Amino acid sequence: MLVRQFYCVAKRILKRMTLMMAVLLLALARPAQADFVQTNNTGFQNEGVISDGSRTGWADTEAVSVPGTGLNHITDVSVTT
Repeated sequence: MLVRQFYCVAKRILKRMTLMMAVLLLALARPAQADFVQTNNTGFQNEGVISDGSRTGWADTEAVSVPGTGLNHITDVSVTT
């Protein structure tokens, strides 16, 4: 009888611990996200003027780094005038 009671108590404790671990993991597993805005408004080709009808187009390359965040990809780019 004593073994059965111990088994029931241990089973309840294990269920509670499992539930607490699941809640903790869900809370910590949310996606890491950084809201980072980098505005570049100097150093463009042709002073930033985009010629109408130009066959060469327009291009610019900028380095983006956020030290200490481990960011390794860009998910969104916005171009405004």
